[in-house]
Order: sequence, then C-alpha cells, then structure tokens
Amino acid sequence: MREVVGGQKRLQIEHPEKSLSQIAFSPDGQVLATIGFGHGTDAPLRLWRAETGERIDELRVAGADIRSFAFSPDGQIVAGAGSDHRLHIWDLPSYKKLASISTGKGSPRQLVIGPGKLLCLAAGKRVRLWNLAALSASAQDPISELAVVEVPADPATGITHVRNAAELLGAIGPGRTIELAPGTYNLSKVRWRDLPHVTWRQVTNGEEIVFHDLADLTLRGNGKAVTIIVTEHRTAGVLSFERIDGLRLENLELRHASGEGDCPGGVLSLVQVSQVIIDGCQLLGSGREGLSLKKVEKLRFVNSEIRQCSASIMTVLDSRDLTFENSRMKNSGALYDPAFK
Repeated sequence: MREVVGGQKRLQIEHPEKSLSQIAFSPDGQVLATIGFGHGTDAPLRLWRAETGERIDELRVAGADIRSFAFSPDGQIVAGAGSDHRLHIWDLPSYKKLASISTGKGSPRQLVIGPGKLLCLAAGKRVRLWNLAALSASAQDPISELAVVEVPADPATGITHVRNAAELLGAIGPGRTIELAPGTYNLSKVRWRDLPHVTWRQVTNGEEIVFHDLADLTLRGNGKAVTIIVTEHRTAGVLSFERIDGLRLENLELRHASGEGDCPGGVLSLVQVSQVIIDGCQLLGSGREGLSLKKVEKLRFVNSEIRQCSASIMTVLDSRDLTFENSRMKNSGALYDPAFK
C-alpha cells in the first residue's frame, strides 16, 4: 500500500495465494481483509492489521475456498460466500462462526451487506437476499433461510434465554435449560444442516425438525405471556424428540401455523424418550394427533391439554409408566379413539 500523497510505500503484505481476488477494509479502517485463489483448495478469508500488515486471523472453511466476502456496515459481522455453496458468517471481533447457510446452486460472485444487515449475494444467474437483522438482540423471528444463532447461558443461573426460532435451535444441547420469551417460534423459517442434535427430516412436501440424542433438556416459556412453537409444513410434526433421557416441556403451545383444514402431521412425537415431564402445555390441531409415544418410559403429563386434533388424541406404542394428571383432552379424535399397544 502507498500513501495517497507522495506515493511512498507504506507497507507490503505477502499473500500466500498466487493471486488476490478481493480486498476491503473493515468499516473502522482497522482491519484489511483479503481473499485469493490458486494455492490449494481451501483459500481462507485472511484478516490483517491495516496499520502494520500483521496477520490477525484466517477464517477457513474445510475443503472450500472463500470466493467473496463483505463486512456489515456496523463492523460487527463479516460474511463469506464459499465454493461449497454456503454462506458463512463470523462475529467480529471474536471471529467466532455464527452460522452457515446453504446458498443453492451457482458459483458465488459478489457479496454485499447493506444497511439494516440486508445481505445480497450474486451467484450464478440469481441474486439472493437474507435479512441478517434477526441476528441482533431485537429480532423476534427470522425469515426463511436464516441462520442459527448461538446464545450463551446466563452465567448466574445457567439458563439460556432465547427470543426467536434461530436462537432456539442454536441453543439445543445436553444439560440445557432454555427459556423462550413470549412470541411465535416458526421452526420452518430456519435453514441449517450442521447441528449435532438437530436433524431436518424429509416428509411429504416439506421437512420436520427432530431433536435427538440428548440428556436433560428443558424447553419452557417464561410464563408471562403465551409462547407458541409452530411449523408451516402440514405433513410435519411440530416437535419430534428421539433418544432423549430427561426431557421437560413447560408453558408451551404447540401447533401448525395454519389452524384451518386437516393437517396430516402430528403435534408432539416422542420416540425412545425417558424421564419426561410435560407441564402447562397446549397441544392443538389441526394436526393428525396430539401425542405420539413409542418406547417412552416414565412420562408425566400434567396441567396440560390436547384439543382439536383431527384423527385421534394420541397413539401409544410399547411404552410404560405413563401418568396423566389434571389435564384435558377435548374436541379431538373425530376418526379414532386413543390407541394403546
């Protein structure tokens, strides 16, 4: 780099790749970011101290090049479009990865983050937009194809407080107590494929989310107002849990996004789950059935309600030690009574 006045060389940075393809300063001018190509197959986004040329960090994606990048206007986020057809998002100044989002087909060409954290990616023949405002603390619900957000637990209480579906999925893990702020958590809005305990399972005309292989997980609304978890896919279950030892659901309403018609998907499914407490929850249609239990042991269903489920109240297979207390089941089972096997 040279001085604007006089043209004297100020510093020189030796870049490992054979050729540079993009350079940019961070909004505060303190960091110079570069990407290149022609050296290996995983060229990273490199960050340098603008004043001295000292290398600060390398943001890598295993087995992929970063083809384009952009800083957010507030300098809090840097995003890179990879040759793996994913958008990778890092926090600044910690450089911790926040998210990874599929960008679909087409080689990434140019990435821009505008005011309001509106991210624009040109890839192939298409331009795609994401609203990264949902990564901020004020966001209440992410739009389609937005990323998971990792939220730390409160060090004083050990409770993780979340405000939207992206934060909820990012918080799922063993030994977690997750408290959901009032509002609607639309799980169909979030697209992510790299979480250890969350899987997207294909169903007819859509996907459903499965939480799996966990111990001691609690999801609870804070009780101040209604907390609703929904899915938009009519054939998907609202919440599904598999291979869980220790599960507690409190003060939640579970339903499909549309209350009209006969949804083929159920509401709450538990498979190979033990030590379950469902307390103060509402399971309502028009899902196929409110509760589906298979190989479930030691379940307490208290102060809760199943209603408006089109086919049946519940199906119970190969399960034992189930207790239902102070709960109601109404306006359900137009086709079948509860099935116990």
